[in-house]
Amino acid sequence: DLLDQLLDLEQQSFQKGFQEGGSKVQEEAFQSGLEAGREVSSLLARNASFIQVMENFKDLILQKLNPNQQIKFEDSLSKAKQKQELCLKLMEEDPLSVADVLNDS
Repeated sequence: DLLDQLLDLEQQSFQKGFQEGGSKVQEEAFQSGLEAGREVSSLLARNASFIQVMENFKDLILQKLNPNQQIKFEDSLSKAKQKQELCLKLMEEDPLSVADVLNDS
């Protein structure tokens, strides 16, 4: 009868809305993930560039520093390299944890 048809139509409408809403949420989550991935990749690229510059000018930099500063510079550069290596490894194994490593000073 008419009531059953209306109920069926309402249920179909609800299911369609639910599916469309779910698809929209999935798409937004996917886009958000892509954006986060791009940001992490950009940070890793900048970090790699910074490390490379420090390596290229390491001898010149060390000449300008006192012995205590030289030790700190060497230590900081070593930590930056270790952090970069860890992040690159995590990109393959657990990409979501890379941001935590990058934000940990």
